[in-house]
Amino acid sequence: MSVIDSNPFPLGFVATAPGTPVALTVNYPALDVDDSCNLIMLQSDSENVGRCFFGNHRLDLLTGEGLIYTLMAPGDSFVLYNNAQNVFRLSEFRVDVESPGDGVRVSIYVR
Repeated sequence: MSVIDSNPFPLGFVATAPGTPVALTVNYPALDVDDSCNLIMLQSDSENVGRCFFGNHRLDLLTGEGLIYTLMAPGDSFVLYNNAQNVFRLSEFRVDVESPGDGVRVSIYVR
């Protein structure tokens, strides 16, 4: 991960069209998505209208498959953490939204 120069490292605002899951690394296409981290922080934007959804690569809001967490209100946050050395593969995670223009701010921690 040559672009990672700080911990936590901000991946920025991640937004998508409703029903279209987007990778957490959408703002960093040069980031090696096979690299891993041990902490992922998400915070829904304070201007959001609807809910935001965090899940794995199978995230499907119609069936609920792959859903890990639902950020219910503007400013809601979620942290996925593991004490082990860099166990979460960034390429495995997605974000989806309920309303157009909504999104989350994402940061990761690389041990």
